[in-house]
Amino acid sequence: MIDLHTHSTFSDGASSPEQLLIDAQNSGAEVISITDHINVDIYDYLKTIDVEKYYKGKIIKGVEIYCGYKGKQIELLGYGIDTNKLKPFLNKHFEIGVQMKNLQNQFDYLNSVCKNLGIKTNENIKADKSLAFVKPYFKDNIQSYPENEKFFTKEIWENYKKFYRLCICNPESPFYINFCDYYPSVEEVCDAIHNAGGKVVIAHCWLYGFADTMQEVKALIETGKIDGVECYYSDFTQEQTDILIKYCKDNDLMITGGSDYHGINRTCKIASGNNNLNIPNKLLTQFNDNDYFDVNLDKNNDKSFLMNKL
Repeated sequence: MIDLHTHSTFSDGASSPEQLLIDAQNSGAEVISITDHINVDIYDYLKTIDVEKYYKGKIIKGVEIYCGYKGKQIELLGYGIDTNKLKPFLNKHFEIGVQMKNLQNQFDYLNSVCKNLGIKTNENIKADKSLAFVKPYFKDNIQSYPENEKFFTKEIWENYKKFYRLCICNPESPFYINFCDYYPSVEEVCDAIHNAGGKVVIAHCWLYGFADTMQEVKALIETGKIDGVECYYSDFTQEQTDILIKYCKDNDLMITGGSDYHGINRTCKIASGNNNLNIPNKLLTQFNDNDYFDVNLDKNNDKSFLMNKL
């Protein structure tokens, strides 16, 4: 088994790098990728610990990057990246100060929407340093006032991720935010990953709420900048997985898969997801030796790391 989509506390995961590695070891996954959102800092951290003390398998270097596409936020996975080459791009577009300012602007906008709709909120809510967009605003703010439930469907009220996908990302919703105003374009993200020697994969495409998901997947592929599609995913049905696998095989695209593990933040587990995943090891033939994290090789190639040790 393998799992090419996991998150640690270096982004919005609940598990420390050590706990993530322990969970990976216990899962039986022979290869994982740690794909934290908009940063690759975990790979610097892994150079400072004895990885094999926690996990005996291999790690493919990865990242998950937000981008704006037709007014929506979508995510692209980058694999086999040179993390040092990717950092300038990530720092430019996702520096913490910029992110906090953008997030606060979004919170202020949503407060004004709620006020117009008669929804009670804490208008003084501040952007959270974890950059977890939906949880602080919906789960910790709107849902803290039970009288707000009448404004939302049962599906949205009981699942804050649904609020994000069905309200924030929906142009027909009063809560809609155009993320093209905040994030780099698909083309920019693809170019950055490719310039860092990586491969670009569309993450969990069925989650974005497109009117026609496969039409949008095809449009993204037609840019000529996408290398593959995440076909195995915890929230996909078997039919959705089969459709994507066939499309990738017919178009000579990479096939990847992952649980989107976040530790105790979510129910899915490494490698098995929601007990519906069995991502085949044969997918590893799409990667080469340089795509893997090698603590000794990366230390030798990282001058900044060596300088810090002197």
